[in-house]
Amino acid sequence: MPESAKLMPRLQLPNLIIGGVNRSGTTSLFNYLSEHPQICPSTIKETNYFAPVLKGGSLPPIETYAAYFDGAKNSKYHMEASPRYIFGAARIAKTIHEYLGPIRIIFVFRDPVARMLSYFQSMKRIAELPLTMTFDQYTARGLDELPAVLAANSGKPVDVYQGSVFARGIVQGFYVDYLEEWYDVFPQTIHVMFFDHLSQNPRIAVQELCKWLGVDASVYDSFEFTQENRSIRHKNLTLFKIASLINGKFEPFWRKHKDLKRRIRNVYCRINEEQFGNITLSENLRAELQRVYTSPNQRLLSMLSKKGYRNFPVWLARVPNA
Repeated sequence: MPESAKLMPRLQLPNLIIGGVNRSGTTSLFNYLSEHPQICPSTIKETNYFAPVLKGGSLPPIETYAAYFDGAKNSKYHMEASPRYIFGAARIAKTIHEYLGPIRIIFVFRDPVARMLSYFQSMKRIAELPLTMTFDQYTARGLDELPAVLAANSGKPVDVYQGSVFARGIVQGFYVDYLEEWYDVFPQTIHVMFFDHLSQNPRIAVQELCKWLGVDASVYDSFEFTQENRSIRHKNLTLFKIASLINGKFEPFWRKHKDLKRRIRNVYCRINEEQFGNITLSENLRAELQRVYTSPNQRLLSMLSKKGYRNFPVWLARVPNA
């Protein structure tokens, strides 16, 4: 156990983490749960405290982590959400268990093709990809790179942050490769949700989650569910970068003043945001992507079925035979 862990009884640390995956509704879920009186959220959504493990780095002092949970003394749960954690697989899972014990972990999964499209849009938003690039071009390059990436990892979970943005978009959808190693470390305290359920009927999805957490589900009987982290593009990238810097620097303030943030964000959206045009994927590339995801999805379906899950979204329930 780390030397810093000896201080833990005197510190407020999380016992609930939304650990993945990105582009699957984790921001919305974090905001919904943050409104529950028995759940104290971190002062910023993504603390990424354990993220250095992804690159073999050391962690900051444990007091740095605890500072995100000031005021959590009377809450049943202290919660953070860092969607990249899942891709650290056993490395991050073991480190979290070492520091925090058998805490509760939530993962949200989405149709891998739809998640990849959303990821492609987000990379264009932050200028990691050129605005002129089509989804076909992005997908084709990722598929070209994929065999070498898989061969280099010899069947082990791919380190998504070591490869290019193209192959990364595909392998982040191999959920089961990472989930297997998380279950090895947290066999009894993982809960899997699906973006489809969260977006189609958030009230039922969140109330079912409350039952698993053992908190009052009636809090959400009349709750107003809104969508966060939408897939949009920015008219002016410089203005977007300035707005992102302000949002990140003052995130604890915005979380305490949600109405003010909503009003300011609405003004910003009118000035600098617009919807992406219709993004399509050619049938042959879609078929190739679905072929790539068939085996991982079959394994995910089998694993979760053995864990007692029964209510699956269409993309998983109807996964074709290999």
